Amino acid sequence: MAETMTVSSSQGHTAEWHDQRLTTPVNADVELSSRNEFWIGDMNSTDADKFNEIFQDSVDDFNAKQTRPSRKMGAESTSQERQKSYYDGVVDGTFCYGKGKQKETPIQEVVLQIGNKDDNGVTDKDFDMEHWKTLKKSGHEKEASEYAISHLNKSENTERTKRILHKAVERIATLDPEHLIVIRATYHGDEPCGTGHGHLAYVLRATGYEKGMESRVASVKALEQMGFKKTKESEYGIVQLHEKFKEIIEEEMINDAIEYGYEAIQRTPDSGEHRKRSDVSEFREMAAERQDLKELQMEVNDAVADNQLREFALEQRENSVKRQKALNDEKSKEINDRDEQVRKKEMAFSEKNSELILRESNVLIKESEIDEREEKLKKKQEQDEKDFQMKEDKMEAQQRVISQREKSVSERENSVDVKENEVAQKSAEYGKKLVLLDSLIDDVQSYKSPVSVAKNVLEILKESMNEKGKRVTSDMIGVLTRNTEMLNRKYQAKINETRVKREQIQKGTYFDMSDEQDERGDRSL
Repeated sequence: MAETMTVSSSQGHTAEWHDQRLTTPVNADVELSSRNEFWIGDMNSTDADKFNEIFQDSVDDFNAKQTRPSRKMGAESTSQERQKSYYDGVVDGTFCYGKGKQKETPIQEVVLQIGNKDDNGVTDKDFDMEHWKTLKKSGHEKEASEYAISHLNKSENTERTKRILHKAVERIATLDPEHLIVIRATYHGDEPCGTGHGHLAYVLRATGYEKGMESRVASVKALEQMGFKKTKESEYGIVQLHEKFKEIIEEEMINDAIEYGYEAIQRTPDSGEHRKRSDVSEFREMAAERQDLKELQMEVNDAVADNQLREFALEQRENSVKRQKALNDEKSKEINDRDEQVRKKEMAFSEKNSELILRESNVLIKESEIDEREEKLKKKQEQDEKDFQMKEDKMEAQQRVISQREKSVSERENSVDVKENEVAQKSAEYGKKLVLLDSLIDDVQSYKSPVSVAKNVLEILKESMNEKGKRVTSDMIGVLTRNTEMLNRKYQAKINETRVKREQIQKGTYFDMSDEQDERGDRSL
């Protein structure tokens, strides 16, 4: 069978200090504060600051339309009564509208809760509330905290219902952002005698006014614009809104069960007694009674809050006095200990003073020695650097010489290669010439034609001539070729004449000097 729990949405009295746990109330345990969560809002600004920020544009537009400075709101007004923030003016009724300047509540607060102490409490069923309260009142807060922690509710529903409330609060914050503006949402799980619950502070803003401020605090109008309008058949708009909150929580109970896979917690039906109707006069009496009860409850809440603040302030002062006394005692003991230490240090100082002076003189001597050693080391380092630089320069010079020699050797090798090629070419040419000379000699020795000999000589000479010389030589060879027969006859005649003369000489019949000269010429040939 599925579990059933009540779902409540209660209109509460705004207590910013209580919701944000600026102080720990008497019904909470400081050691359980880690179970509290801050869901929506900025903790660095007050509710009044958030409220004024919501309506600042509307206030600025209102002031810009005023022709009389006294009608303006805030610091711009020349009327001392109106020189206040919109929040303060709503609280005291200055900036409220309607007959008799009926006051509006600037910030609404609702307390959202699933279950109660019996089925979903912060602590288990064995927790003794009176015992815990007695421990707290008697000053045994540590023991009270330990007792509460030992009896925390371990049921899975604790985390489930907190998760459900968180999702519901997020949906409420987006329900109608124009007319219902959530400024703060917190979760309290630090009250051992209660149930984990959420506090939701919101502002009901009505819009679309043609006169005065275009948007302003007006609960009934804002609720109507949200669709929660009072009729004969329906509840007041605020009651309808709270019913909507509970419906959202109920929907999230189902959604959470589907998401996490467990049988959904069912919402216990409301008793419905508050919905019963009678005639108009009876209803008005009930409404008046509820209003009186509400105002009485607000007064009680204010008184409780004031008492809690006074108790907290008194407790803080007592704790402060205790801490100050303990601190003074501790400081007094610390001062005495420090005086004793100072005296001991002074005696030790007087004993060590002479030793320090001696050590200082030794230090000066050692410093002097170190200075000398540093100076020598510096000079040696400079000299070593100079020597190294000289060696480095010398090595660089040697490297340059070696590079030049290597270059020269390379060039000489190339030159030798060229000369070897030239010698090889000349050797080949000389071989050719040698063949020609041998042929010439053979021709001379064999009494060949002098023209052939001359042509062979010219061919040999032609090889070593330039282009022009080669052309001239070729021309001469051509002349010899053309006159070969004539020159051969003359040469043969000359040979014959010479032979005759040789024979005459051999016989002794020829003594002409010219002939002797001719004979010598022949021999030279």
